[in-house]
This record gives sequence, structure tokens and C-alpha cells, in this order.
Amino acid sequence: MAYQEDGEGIAMPRKPRRLLDTGYYHIVLKGSGNQILFESEGDYRKFLSYLYEFAARHKLQLIAWCLMSNHVHLVVLDTAQALSSCIHDLATAYAVHFNRCNGHSGPVFDGRFHSVLIESDEQFLSAVRYVHDNPQRASICSASDYPWSSYGEYLHPESSQVKTDVLFDLIGGKERYEAFLSDDSYGVYVFRGTSRLKDEDAIIVAKQLLGSDELSKLRSLPTEQRAHGLQLLRDAGLTLKQVERVTGIGRGIISRYTHA
Repeated sequence: MAYQEDGEGIAMPRKPRRLLDTGYYHIVLKGSGNQILFESEGDYRKFLSYLYEFAARHKLQLIAWCLMSNHVHLVVLDTAQALSSCIHDLATAYAVHFNRCNGHSGPVFDGRFHSVLIESDEQFLSAVRYVHDNPQRASICSASDYPWSSYGEYLHPESSQVKTDVLFDLIGGKERYEAFLSDDSYGVYVFRGTSRLKDEDAIIVAKQLLGSDELSKLRSLPTEQRAHGLQLLRDAGLTLKQVERVTGIGRGIISRYTHA
């Protein structure tokens, strides 16, 4: 099974404070055709077992993880430049387990994984929040109640298998962890595995940038305010079609008041 990396990450609007050491990545593995990746608690546990095993073997340090039903989020530090090999071994081993134990055959994961290089403190913090907040954004449960993420490992770092010190150093210690996760001042972050923002993420970005109330009222705002809001959406990567969909404003007007 061949894997390759591609993608870019967006975190805004705050400027980076300093550049992190190179080698931090946000990674997403998706089920083939969005198929379910975990059919039992045993599947989740087996994936985690492989994740820890191959991360250690390839000297990859885990920063954060979240296992959703049809995709997986990871934040890692790869100083050994072994990311591709690690993800290949992980995906291959788990696919064998999944097919054998659940009576399936064929590909389990998409033919490639998506990765985003993390280049700043602000992007790092936003990525970790995004990963841990996945269950809540999917309306499953709160991040603290979801059992299949590294959220709890940050509450008990003494027994954690993830590298917690980087985050704690940036936010000012373990005691600020839960407040950090609920602090919206870290800006908007959407994982971009491709150059185009997905439609389901466009509405998330729009609401976080403008707020639900202002977004719904954008059509009736004075021209200058409306133009500013539209430009913010375009600058965030929304296409003309996506801006039209989330605002209800026609593409002609959007084109008139914005530039790509």
C-alpha cells in the first residue's frame, strides 16, 4: 500500500509568536470511501496498541491523537524523518487486523494520508485543540467525555504516553490545560489536507470568523461592513460558491466587493 503526504494548515487570525522546531505534523488517516474504521472497543484498543508500537519503533513522538469512527487525527513530532514509514506500518498492520476480525476484505484506509507541517506556536496550539475537540464538533459528546483521544493523558501526564511538555510550556503549565481548550482566542483552525477548503469546514470557519449572529445578518449590514466580512471569508480560503452558500449573498456582489 503506497502512501504520500500532502496538504496545508490554516490557523488564524493571531500572528505566530515564535517558530517551533521543525518536525511537527498534523496527520489525518481516513477510511477508504469514508468507511467505518472501528467496529468494536477492541478495534480502538488494537489501533492504539499499534500506534504506540510503531511510533516507538520509528522514533516518532506522539503529541495528540483522536480516533473517530471513520478517521484518525494525530499530532506528532518526527525528528527522525520516519513519518511515512511509520504511518505505512501502522495502517498496514491495522488493516490486516480489521479485515481478519470483522470479516472484511480490500482497502481499509484511503490510499494516502494527509499531513500538515506545523510551523508556529499558534498553529501547534490550534492543532492540538482541534484534535481534542473533534468529538464535540461532531456532536458526539464533550471532549472530556470522549474515551478515544489523548485529552485525558494531558490531565494525568505522569502516566501519559504522549509528549505533554511542549503544550504545557506554551500555555504556562498543566493547570491551564482545561482553560486553554475552552479559550477561543487561539483563533480559527481547519485542517486542510488539500488546497481547497471542504464545504463542511467552510461553515465552521465562517461562524468562527464572524460569529453566528453576524453571519446571519451579513446581507443586511452596511456596505462597508458587509464587504469587510465577505473579504474575511475569502481570505480564509472560502470559494465564491462557498461564501454564497453560507451568507446567501449572490456571487456577483461577492465578486464586486472582494478579491481572491
